[in-house]
This record gives sequence, structure tokens and C-alpha cells, in this order.
Amino acid sequence: MKRLIRFILNAIPRPILQRMAGWAVPLLGLLYVGRGRECPVCGTKRRKFLPYGYVTSRDNALCPNCLSLERHRLLWLWLQRESDLFERCPRLLHVAPEVCLMRHLRRTYGGGNGADYVTADLESPLADLHFDIQHIPLEDESFDVVFCNHIMEHVENDLQAMREIYRVMRRGGWGVILSPVELEREKTFEDDSITDEAERTRIFGQYDHRRVYGRDYADRLREAGFEVEDFTIDGVSDGSKLEHVLTDIQAPVEIGIFIFGYVNGYTVTASAGSGGSITPSGESIVAEGDDIKFTLSPRSSYAVSHILLDGERVNVSGRTYILTDVRDNHTVQAVFKYVGGGGGSSDYRPVLKSIEVSGTFDRNYVEGQI
Repeated sequence: MKRLIRFILNAIPRPILQRMAGWAVPLLGLLYVGRGRECPVCGTKRRKFLPYGYVTSRDNALCPNCLSLERHRLLWLWLQRESDLFERCPRLLHVAPEVCLMRHLRRTYGGGNGADYVTADLESPLADLHFDIQHIPLEDESFDVVFCNHIMEHVENDLQAMREIYRVMRRGGWGVILSPVELEREKTFEDDSITDEAERTRIFGQYDHRRVYGRDYADRLREAGFEVEDFTIDGVSDGSKLEHVLTDIQAPVEIGIFIFGYVNGYTVTASAGSGGSITPSGESIVAEGDDIKFTLSPRSSYAVSHILLDGERVNVSGRTYILTDVRDNHTVQAVFKYVGGGGGSSDYRPVLKSIEVSGTFDRNYVEGQI
């Protein structure tokens, strides 16, 4: 089985593999019916998982149902236990989407209508968009979250690709950028003069890899602008942070560094009282030191009164308010005042009613003296 899978991986073009794998791998999985391994992504139980590897095969690596590998299962558990992705459904760009994750994420995002969950790849027939990650044809700061796993070792200019991911990520957003790393190597090794596939396999570990990352991988991401947290396993760096996740993975874990790139930012939460609205409303992520501009829109018969910034009154003139040099989380509430005029049953306005009463009342009680 190991030789067969190695041959398939190295001999069949990736786009064809991507179309075949969805039905071919589950067929192979029938050979492993039983209990002994459980995939946390799809819940499938098998006697063991399929081997996987372009050069050296890893036992119990490939889930025979959803096609998840060790890194996918670890990422899935982290997303479930440590992130708010499934509660908030932030706008997500998924580069080179893994089938095992994409299926679940499409369901999470309501079928993947192209608005908040967007998949992209250079050539995969499964992706929504097709482009070179070194030149992403999307607007600046258009996504809250970016997933890009095992891509950087393939591209010609990985620093340019990292900068492009940083560009399309909103300030305060976060990303998962996984790459194979040789921890015993201090510096990344790359040599564009090596083009022979057999030689690339020998030196870089795979025929279409262009570099081998060393311990400076996180520094390369920082050079692109990201803040980086790296999680490693077995006591190297800070593997203890993932100890509670790893207990559920019933297969050898062969992951070098788990990288999460963050863009510095603070949350500004805006709301409006009765009588108008504020734009943007809700939570906005603002880069450290940046400004955020709000538009205040009073309803008919109302005017802007003032702003409550973290509960403190701030006077404003006109219908805009700019919070400058943001270096902390803030709340902004627009307050409106009734000025009369206008019409429409939806307007809030004071109503005076005359009430006729009869009977005997205690004078002190009526005047509020007791």
C-alpha cells in the first residue's frame, strides 16, 4: 500500500488527483474497516488510517473518508477549541483549500455563497477563484481570516506571497500559515538553480518544493508585517500550549511549527441610541495608531447630540466623529436629541396626556414629601 500511494502521489498530476481522491481513497479505506483510529474532522472510525508521503510514507496518516492528514486534524481541533471561527464566521479566504476542511467550512458558512467563505488556488478545479498567490487580485484588507497551508515552500517568491496575504488581511485579523520546517536547520535553504525534479526531491523533500524552511520561518512572516506565534511539539519552543489538543490525535504527529499570523489591532464597538444610526456599527478592528471615522445619521425630527466614548461625553459638530490614534479597545455610542418637526408614525417623540382623577388624596404624598 505504501508503494502504491507513493507512486500515485508522484506520477499523477495534482489536478487529476484532486478529482479522483474523493471517491478513490474511500474505496481503499474499505480495506481498513474496524475500530482503532478515529478522525476528529469527520468522525470516521477505522482499524487504521492509510499511509501517506511522497518520499517516506507515514503510517496512520490519511483518513480514508475525509482525506485529512495529521496537520489537518490538529488544525481542526485547534479551530474548535481555541478559536471563535464557528461562532463568528468571519470573512475567510482559504488558499489551496483542503477538501476535508472545505466541506465543513462550506456548511458552516451556509453553503459557501462566495461572500464570506472564499476558496482560491492556482489550478485546483475545486476552488472558487484561480490566481497566483504572489499576485492576489483582491482588495486590500478584505478578509478577517486567511488559511494558507503548505504553499510557501512551492512559490517562487515566498516573501512576496506573505506580503500579499498581509495586504488582503484586515487589521486585527488572523491567519494560519502552515509550512514544513526542519527545526535542526537554523536558516531556510533555497536554490532556484535546482530544477530537476529528482534533485529537488532529494534536497527539498518533494519534486515541486523550492526551499526547506529552518527556524527562521517565523521571522520571514514577521518581515512581511505579521505578528507571529509559533507552537511546536515535544518541548521545542512552547509545545505545552497544544498538549490538550494532541491527546485526541490517534496517529503519529509530524508537524514542525504551527504558525498563526496576526495583524496588530484593537476592537472599537459602535452603537447608537434611539433617534439615529452610526456607521460602521458593531465591532471594527483598527490597526494600532490608526484612526476610525464614524458617520452619524439622525432620523427625521432628531439631531446629533454627542458621543459617549467609553461612557464619557464627547461633543461633536456635524455628522461625523473621528476616533484618532487608537491604542486600546473602545466603545462608541452615538446619542441623538429630539428637535421637533418632521412627521411619520415611526418617529419617537414626547407625548403629554391629561389624566382626570377623583377621590381623596393625602397632600404630603401627592407633593412627594414622604
